Amino acid sequence: MRLVLALVLLLPLAACGGGKPIPPEALESGDGSVAYRYGGADGAAADRLAMLYCANLGRQRSAAEVTREGEHRVARYRCL
Repeated sequence: MRLVLALVLLLPLAACGGGKPIPPEALESGDGSVAYRYGGADGAAADRLAMLYCANLGRQRSAAEVTREGEHRVARYRCL
């Protein structure tokens, strides 16, 4: 009975996916382009960082070109 109770209490924690998403890490920048590596499926944080990077250049960011590298994704942007 205690085992069943423990499983019922711990099951929601296992469904959380094991922790927080990995924040974007800048890989390269310059020449009007920037790339970020991030974990998880949500690239919204990388999109925001690229938007700010390009805004500092007085430009707008392009749509991301996203590739997978193992468990991570790499999003590359150009500042137009």
